[in-house]
Amino acid sequence: MRRGGWPWWIVALLALLVAGGLPGRAHAAPAPAEPFPQPQDDAPPGAEAVPPTVCQQVRALHRWALRLTRLDPAQADALARTLGYAPDASASLMCVPLSLEVLRQARLLPPEVQPAAYWLLNPQQEPRKVARLFPPERFVHDLITDLPSRLDFRARPLAPGDVLYLYSGSWGTFSHMMVVTYVDRAGRAYGLSNLNTPQGYIVREVLLYDPNRPGVGQLARWNDPRWGWLGLTGFGGVEVWRPAAWARYAAALGRGACAEPPAAGEWLWGAVGAEATE
Repeated sequence: MRRGGWPWWIVALLALLVAGGLPGRAHAAPAPAEPFPQPQDDAPPGAEAVPPTVCQQVRALHRWALRLTRLDPAQADALARTLGYAPDASASLMCVPLSLEVLRQARLLPPEVQPAAYWLLNPQQEPRKVARLFPPERFVHDLITDLPSRLDFRARPLAPGDVLYLYSGSWGTFSHMMVVTYVDRAGRAYGLSNLNTPQGYIVREVLLYDPNRPGVGQLARWNDPRWGWLGLTGFGGVEVWRPAAWARYAAALGRGACAEPPAAGEWLWGAVGAEATE
């Protein structure tokens, strides 16, 4: 996470004074070279067959993420030190190295990529560095200028392997990178993230949104001033990089194609039921 913006209590006060919510805020990030293909409203789940090799890769990404999804604050700090991006590394600032390590282990990034070298990466300020990390021949880029809490994820679903960078904006308190690691058969998307809690920073595979229940999930919570004491983000837009080899199947993957049911008790934070994130 990258800290910035106003204190949360000022954010909450100003947000309550703005009738009808905040407008989406664009930022100066470069326009995407190619927009994501959007699925048709009447396209059934799995309309485009996903090759078995892609399904194997999608499931491998999820299985690797599950290895990290039960880390308590002490374990999360230990992981941060293992990633080696700073002598005093802590879980509060490891979102970029953590995300890149997940992508590297899932073979969506080449093994020579060193996640520690991208600590505190800001795509808006370092476009050349980002272009080397996510070259257009390997990743399709998209830019979302609306608030994540306002998006219709039934029409525009995220898919496994999507890399998100949420900009703080003037109303947020931090910027954040994370990877979408799973979409279930109901179209609910989950992502692996270091996450601020009253007990400290943990690592969880957390529910990002439920397409049938607007306002549920971590993306909405990060836009909700009632949760400002734990941090807000996404007010400055969201950049997304999607693995090019998976992009043509995004409509099916975003509706749960290739999804395996998780083992009982596998997730501890907001993944078993949407009510855990409300």
